[in-house]
Amino acid sequence: SLELIDQPQKGSHISKRACADCTRLKRVSLPEGLKTIEPRCFFNCKALEEINLPGELLGIGKSAFEGCESLRTFIGPQKQSILDGRAFAGCRNLEEISLGDDLREIAADSFIDCMKIKKVSCSDKITPAACELFRRQVSLADGRGFIIINNSIIGYIGKESDLTLPEGVKQIYDGAFAENLYLSRVTIPEGVSAIGVAAFGACPILTSVVFPQSLNLLGSFSFAYCPCLKEVNIPGGVTGIKQGTFEGCAALEKVTLNEGLLIIGPAAFRFCARLKTPAFPDSLDIVASDSFEGCPLVVLPDIFGDEEEGFLF
Repeated sequence: SLELIDQPQKGSHISKRACADCTRLKRVSLPEGLKTIEPRCFFNCKALEEINLPGELLGIGKSAFEGCESLRTFIGPQKQSILDGRAFAGCRNLEEISLGDDLREIAADSFIDCMKIKKVSCSDKITPAACELFRRQVSLADGRGFIIINNSIIGYIGKESDLTLPEGVKQIYDGAFAENLYLSRVTIPEGVSAIGVAAFGACPILTSVVFPQSLNLLGSFSFAYCPCLKEVNIPGGVTGIKQGTFEGCAALEKVTLNEGLLIIGPAAFRFCARLKTPAFPDSLDIVASDSFEGCPLVVLPDIFGDEEEGFLF
């Protein structure tokens, strides 16, 4: 019959299953000093609508709030560093999530079966696990299919073939458009500074990409194995082409390298069999020994670096 928990006795943790299956519990307010909510503590509290957590809370255990079907908002403590597996699984009416700036470890299934999430707030540095987690939340997508958190595109579920990314975006996260079956042409607007690892990797019909002058980071394998990509112009703000960035782009014929480029990394253009020799800028200092492996039409400059085998940057 428990309906309210308000400022219980102070302690550093709440025990496992302490309030599990309290199906009439509606509100929980926990005291300062609490450091950990143990696994399954509020499991299956189906009527729970409100939780107030102390700012010093560091960890929320596995399945701590799983099955709390009436919960609509979760505001994470600023100092929370761990959100364990299935912490909010099955919270089917959860709509808004705010994650603390110190969150460094989040399980990929923390919010599984939460199908109504519409808004996520978190620190500027989204962990890879969080990125993968929210990429699967279809309810987060805007009208065009973009999943955007903190001005970063983390996923896309649309089917446009000629795609211009929205204004205001600052970066494109790892794998955001990877293996997209519909994308043929993409225009990235000014203001985007970074494209993550494999962001557009293995897009089978991608033929054209327009980069902004604001771009300064192309992640490893960001366009790897896009077999129809024909031409790229890499802005001068990009100082290094990372490992495998355009590896396996079999149709790639022309690459424009601008002044400001310093390094071409391992396998950057490997197996681009149609690629013709680009004009190498005077700023270029290092070309990894396998950066143009499998590119029979490319004549390399005499500026190979002496990097160790397996060189990454």
